[in-house]
Amino acid sequence: MTSASPPHVARTEHIILTRFNLPTPGREAAIRARPGWLARRFELFESICLPSVVSQIEQDFLWIIYFDVATPQAFRDRIDRLRRRYPFIPFFTGMFDDTGWSRSLRNVLHDGGRTPKLILTTRLDSDDALSRDYTQRVQQVARRSRTPKALNITRGCIRTQSSAYQITHASNAFFSLLEPYDGPVRTAAAIQHMNLHGHLPVTQIDGPPGWLQVVHGDNVSNKIRGRRAHPGTFRDAFFEGALAGVPPPSRLSLLTENTLLTPLRRCRDDLAARRRQPSF
Repeated sequence: MTSASPPHVARTEHIILTRFNLPTPGREAAIRARPGWLARRFELFESICLPSVVSQIEQDFLWIIYFDVATPQAFRDRIDRLRRRYPFIPFFTGMFDDTGWSRSLRNVLHDGGRTPKLILTTRLDSDDALSRDYTQRVQQVARRSRTPKALNITRGCIRTQSSAYQITHASNAFFSLLEPYDGPVRTAAAIQHMNLHGHLPVTQIDGPPGWLQVVHGDNVSNKIRGRRAHPGTFRDAFFEGALAGVPPPSRLSLLTENTLLTPLRRCRDDLAARRRQPSF
């Protein structure tokens, strides 16, 4: 990850945006209020999210992590210890609307003397992971682009404590957003990924899995999706340990899940998508 540098204007700036315990209303607030939630989130962050960003092949990017201004001191100390080893930028704030992402981003870039022509933002949840070549792949596409667009790495992995799944998603939560810095900046964090195609053009990036979503007891909306796979399928894509503890499935479990449960889950997701569509 890059650190502060002298003023420059000639390049695209890539920034990963991670919401850690940023205050939000509704169901997410109830989940964060569960006993032990913050401690469990730190464990997921340190074992899944953090090593995935640290292991990026292309390290030319900034990483802003958003924390609640009311984060207890013991966890603030933990954040401080982590940032001494890893150059992420902690941003403590109260609740803000979607415009808060761009305001905070501009503040960070201004403080670092950075004035890019284009801004590339990537949304990454604090309990998920990127493949080792994620930043390399999206930056390669961004360098060939000069118009606003979303960049979507189509293939990914979903893991639970006991299983792994391969999935293809045309508007997943790990998309990046390329936009000019001298105009209104939205950032990837301010756009609902399921409505991505309604906002701007989307460039689909095929190839190996580019992201890892973790399904656990504190998720808001993540569910098992895709086809069951051997965890070794993803060994080359992610940092060592990304799928630690996931046992290889038997032939029978693969056959059963992919012929029975996978189609049922697909029907569930199709029905949910139809309910989200506006009625006229």
